[in-house]
Amino acid sequence: MVRTTEQLEEVCALRVDGYSKRLPDYAAALGHPEPEDTQPGTFIFVATRISDGRLMGTSRLLTNIDVPIELESHVNLPDQFDGKLLAQGGRLSVVADEDNGTVLKLLLKAMHSCCRALEVSYVLVAAESPRDRFFKGFGFREVYPGQRFLVKSAMCHPASVLYFDMDRTEQFLANNRQHLAFLKTYCPDVQTFSSLFASWITPRSSESQAPPLRSV
Repeated sequence: MVRTTEQLEEVCALRVDGYSKRLPDYAAALGHPEPEDTQPGTFIFVATRISDGRLMGTSRLLTNIDVPIELESHVNLPDQFDGKLLAQGGRLSVVADEDNGTVLKLLLKAMHSCCRALEVSYVLVAAESPRDRFFKGFGFREVYPGQRFLVKSAMCHPASVLYFDMDRTEQFLANNRQHLAFLKTYCPDVQTFSSLFASWITPRSSESQAPPLRSV
């Protein structure tokens, strides 16, 4: 997870690169940290290449532990979400690489693991087409089928608001066994729990003390 301002600057650079291909008119605005990046209850994940430490992907998870998530304020969510611990995934960006599909899945696994640890009830995302199909492939459903919303996290581009019911994870996996190994199998490359509650401004230890497997 991101813990230093230097790491956050790297993440912002990758966001610009990633969004320039999908939403080029809005990408430049992501070159600097957003207020949500440093608010309480935010977790920013990074995927780095083991061989050289190169940043390969990033995602952000907002929670309403301390403050409401964006979608609570901008979308009239159904009653089922009232009073629940919610998380909002977003700012999913990866480098243009032949393995970017794997990186996307690992970032999703990291967010799912974090939500399990925090006992989140629902994970929400705002995803424009065709990115919404990626989330639907992992069990996300539209809150309001067929409707599109203009929200900041989707750069005010028409986006579907989708959710995943964490309590239905086992049922989803029973019906989609192709994802069973991905979500349930322990992966030493995905290390979320050791730094889950570390402050984002806490510097990492020296490189000599770092584990051989890079964190996601």
